[in-house]
Formats: sequence, structure tokens, C-alpha cells
Amino acid sequence: MGIAAAAVALLLQAAPSPAAPSAAESPVCETAAQAVIFPGTGQTFTLPPDENSACPQLPPVPIRPPAPNIFGSVALPVKSTRLDWRWHQARAATPLDSAAPGAGIVARAQSLGEREKLSLVNSWVNSTLRFTEDDIGDHWASAAETFRSGAGDCEDFAIAKLTLLQEAGLVTDSLFLVIVRDTQRNVDHAVLGARLNGEMLVLDSRTDRILPSSIISDYQPIFSFSGEFAWTHGYARGASSAPGQ
Repeated sequence: MGIAAAAVALLLQAAPSPAAPSAAESPVCETAAQAVIFPGTGQTFTLPPDENSACPQLPPVPIRPPAPNIFGSVALPVKSTRLDWRWHQARAATPLDSAAPGAGIVARAQSLGEREKLSLVNSWVNSTLRFTEDDIGDHWASAAETFRSGAGDCEDFAIAKLTLLQEAGLVTDSLFLVIVRDTQRNVDHAVLGARLNGEMLVLDSRTDRILPSSIISDYQPIFSFSGEFAWTHGYARGASSAPGQ
């Protein structure tokens, strides 16, 4: 080993090891080249960066979409709800493949404008699937599961529409599964909310018409879900009363 190489090795051995970052600190990636200066001569040698010290590439942190203030409500962000596990189970399922019944509708919808996508998917799902209540409990099926069975209840219709619209090019942040209380029928219900040009539109299993939520008076929203996020709903103080009240 030459003198210069030996000196570099000694300096590296003598150099103190950097302290490990605390749990509260973010990890630092030591990828830059390191300069070693020989004492006495002042001569500098540049060492190549350590390839093994690079930090793993972390996925971007998801950003919460603007609040879905639907049906005259104020949507309040929450960390969790009692329905989270149902929502995430339906979202985590295997996506549709090219042989799924909805694949042809996705292909047709991709060439349409946003409003036309909503109309096509809403009417197709409503006419293709058979409405049925869950036999036991309240199961939220993935779109793939719903299309395999050819049937589902209100939240299954809404999740199927959401999945088709995502695959047709609409961004997740504009689509919301909304659990509501139907104050006229006195039952819980689910619809798909879609934000288009700042307006919340409603895709409902009960009608092929897509209506602004502002003109629907008998739905009182309880929870909304989009991606990894959830909201609960209330009404501003001094505003007109909630639907049905």
C-alpha cells in the first residue's frame, strides 16, 4: 500500500463515526463526495461517494383533497371512522382487468369529457348491476367483486362507479364515496359525489340523472371517503337546518 493510500486509510479509521439521528430527526443521505486533507502538507484527496449510504426513495406523502361540502354540509376532516376498514378493504382489492365487464365502458369513457364520463358510467352501472341487499352484515365489495356477482347494494354501486371513473381518467381527489341518511325514507344510503368545476354532483343508484347536491334536500351526509382520507359532516352555525329538519 502506498504512503498516500495508507494515510487515507488511517484518517478514515480515526475519523469519528457520525451519531445516528434521533427518532425525531429525518434521516440524511450521505451521498456527496468526501474530501480528505493530509495534515502538514494540506494536500487534498477527494473520495467517491459511498453508494451504500443512499437513503431509500420514499413514496410522496398523500395530500388531503379539498373538503367535499356536499348537500349543504361542512365536511370536517377526521383521522378515522367506524367504517374505515370496510372502505380500505374495498379499495385494496385487485383492480379490474381487461376481461372485466366494465373494461369496455372504461375504453369508451376515456375519450369523453368529464361530464360525459360521469353520465355514461352512472347509467351503465345502474342498468347493468342488479340491486340486492347484503345477506349478512354490511359488506362493501370491490368493483371487481361486484362485477363478478353482477349485483350489489348502494355502496357497491358507488364504489364500482368510482373505480370505473378513476380508470377512465378522473382523478381520485374529485371522487367521494358519501354515506348519507335518507331523511324521507328514514334509511342509510350511499352515493358517489363528484367535484366538477367546483360543484358537487351526485351519482345515485336510484336515478340515471346526475344532479347538483345543492338541489337535493333529503340526503343528510354522515361520512365521506376519498383515497386514504375521511370526513364527517356538520352544518355551519346560523345556516339553514339540515335536510329533513
